[in-house]
Amino acid sequence: MKACAERLVFEEAERRIEELENNQLKAESFSTDEIFYFISLEDVQIVSCTCPGYTGSSLICKHMFLAHRVTNYVISQPQAVIPTHGSREPDQEQTLEEQRAEKRRLVEKIQDGIQSLITVEYWRQAENVEGLDSIS
Repeated sequence: MKACAERLVFEEAERRIEELENNQLKAESFSTDEIFYFISLEDVQIVSCTCPGYTGSSLICKHMFLAHRVTNYVISQPQAVIPTHGSREPDQEQTLEEQRAEKRRLVEKIQDGIQSLITVEYWRQAENVEGLDSIS
């Protein structure tokens, strides 16, 4: 899902995030026009989002990732909840094909994460001397 935030050209990404006065950012929905979510800030840290993706899992959502991309705020998630892998009863064991499909899904998810790190604007700055000078 974070790859959604990285696929946008920087100008479009900036347009989707608006800084408000009350320690919040307003983020445009990726899927529905005229829907906005609010990202809470504490100091210079992004701490939560009102979107269903974040409120249902407490995991960093694409709106938080997008806000991080276009602002100077960092994402802080010390209270993040990592979902546990459901335990399986012996009579519910996966077939070999189901195991392979699950592994493919996980590999694709990891590849998306790696790709989003590679394409982050911050890293692109390091490709030239001027960009290196601007990194703090």
